[in-house]
Amino acid sequence: MSTALKQQEMHSSQEDFVTAWLEENGNGSHSVPQGVFETTSAQFSSAQLYTRPEPTQAAKGATDRRSLPATLIATTDTGTFALSMHNDVEFLEDGGMRTRFSDASGTLELDFHIASNSLGTLNTKFRLAGQPLLQALRTTEFFDALVSSSGTLSVELSTTPSYHFDITNLPLSIPEPELLAHRDRLRLLLVLKEIWDETGVEVRYPVDTEDKEGLSNLNLVLQAIRSGWVTQWVTVFNTAMPVAELHNLSAELKQEGEVLRAFVFDISSETYRVFASWVSLGPSRRYLASARLTTDLEEIEDWLTKTTDERSVLNVQWEPLDDRPLHIFFDQWPKSSLTTVEQDLRHLEAIYETDSDTFKRAWNKRDAWARSLSDGKLWYSLIEAREELAQEA
Repeated sequence: MSTALKQQEMHSSQEDFVTAWLEENGNGSHSVPQGVFETTSAQFSSAQLYTRPEPTQAAKGATDRRSLPATLIATTDTGTFALSMHNDVEFLEDGGMRTRFSDASGTLELDFHIASNSLGTLNTKFRLAGQPLLQALRTTEFFDALVSSSGTLSVELSTTPSYHFDITNLPLSIPEPELLAHRDRLRLLLVLKEIWDETGVEVRYPVDTEDKEGLSNLNLVLQAIRSGWVTQWVTVFNTAMPVAELHNLSAELKQEGEVLRAFVFDISSETYRVFASWVSLGPSRRYLASARLTTDLEEIEDWLTKTTDERSVLNVQWEPLDDRPLHIFFDQWPKSSLTTVEQDLRHLEAIYETDSDTFKRAWNKRDAWARSLSDGKLWYSLIEAREELAQEA
């Protein structure tokens, strides 16, 4: 932290800070695929049809259908994956069949249409949005086995006696854009499960996939629980100043024309809305290397002339100087060490073939080459974090 500025240590609250919603927090997800969707029909060759049952006397003349519990089994080169489903089977007059599998919550539906020549199509429907997280993750991981691994898909019917039929070879082929979107959904669900494991809060797949604040907070929470440290770019923030300090600010404004400060804030509780859930990260310490007072002299002096109670406080407003980030260190999560920050700095220096001191001087002078770097803000935040962590040590 800069030693040229007076450092203010203050107690504050999270609500005193107005921050930008940054998808880049934690280098995490930048978008959320739709949670209700269908895949394009996949083509496959069926290894075996269900055996058409002999009609009973009671069933003669009726539609030839079955409905019963079943277990889908993907036996692959990476392991065996099973999923309990409900199975509806319809035997068609042309010798083909349709068999639809759906889980109890309706998260996943697999609709197979197999012709008499054993060629088939598969239509898949997902409904992840708002579903219980474990169910959404279980069905998505199962589908991942179907489209990512070599093996065999089969079904075991809950009949007496039970029957086991092979359906088709794996992997199933779906268009590349749909495969990539599926993997993005799976990654998001795994992140939500990690947050649940660490914080005890279940965050379900979002209904509103355009929720930018929720996405930004997701990345922030993930980085916090993994490293204990995040950066934010703050628009403005407020501090409650007592009468004595306001007199000092007033005098400094008259003499210098501006007031600059470095800040350390103790926050008693940090809570973030991640989509439809609220996640508490506990207490934190926030650091800002340089900020400028934006409350004007007239407002401060007018308030002072009307105030007789020396215990009164006025909320004054500040803005960070020169795009400086706010660093948040969370007390109850793993601390980022000086060593790990140094390693990240060495990595950036190797990429851009420039040492951090040179980059910092260029950034502060607003040199175009420094400000144009895609990793510029991250690099600058790491430099300041190194200084702050060194002082903490």
